[in-house]
Amino acid sequence: MVKPNLRTRSIGTKVSEDEYAQCERAAQMSAKTVGEWCHKLAESGIESGTLQRHLRREEQPDDGQKHLYVLDESSLASTKTDE
Repeated sequence: MVKPNLRTRSIGTKVSEDEYAQCERAAQMSAKTVGEWCHKLAESGIESGTLQRHLRREEQPDDGQKHLYVLDESSLASTKTDE
């Protein structure tokens, strides 16, 4: 009999109210809880982040690979930057 791979570890992070709302909406659209949705995202291996964090990066990746950027909830994207 094979033992199931039990989830015994947890990961936590602090997010802003806006970031949490984005996760919550994405989870609802997938009919999942926020925790389930975050687990599936982590499991997928897809790197994700907010538009503001991407724009604040000092250097863009130059790893020779193609990148796909998806902007969801564009109405939440601010036109102001913290320069």
